[in-house]
Amino acid sequence: MGDDEARRVHYKVEEFAAVGLRVIGVAKATLKANLLPGNQHDYDFTFLGLLGLSDPVRPGVPQAIQECYQAGVRVIMITGDHAQTARSIAAEIGLQNPEDVITGPELNVMGDIELCLRLKRVNCFARMVPEQKLRLVEMLKKNGEVVAMTG
Repeated sequence: MGDDEARRVHYKVEEFAAVGLRVIGVAKATLKANLLPGNQHDYDFTFLGLLGLSDPVRPGVPQAIQECYQAGVRVIMITGDHAQTARSIAAEIGLQNPEDVITGPELNVMGDIELCLRLKRVNCFARMVPEQKLRLVEMLKKNGEVVAMTG
C-alpha cells in the first residue's frame, strides 16, 4: 500500500470511529505452506477494505450514567476501542469531559505523577489492555478513590 492509499485508509478509519463504529481492516495474503513467515507483519498482505461495525449503546445507559452523577458517583470508561470510537460513545452516554481521552500508548509513557494529575479530569480511556486497566485502578485507589468495576 502506498502512502496516499494509507492516508486515505487512515482518514476513513478516523471517520468511522468518530461516529462510534468499531473498525476492522480486511486483507489477504497468498502463502506457500512451506514458506510461512515467522511474524504476522512479515506477510505480504493485499488490503481489501474496511468494515465498520455498530455496537449500539444499550437503552438506559445514559440514564444510568446521569443517576450515578446525581448520586455523587464519578463514572470512568476504560475500553480497548479506538480513541475516536471511545470519544463518540462517551459523548453519547453523557460521560463528563468526553473529548479528553488517554490512550494505552499515551499511558505507557506517562509517569505516575502526570497520570495522577490527569486522572482528576479524564474519564475516558481508550486502546487499553488489562494491565493498563489495572494500573488505572491502582492509581485511583492510591489517590484515595473508592473503585468499583463492571463489564
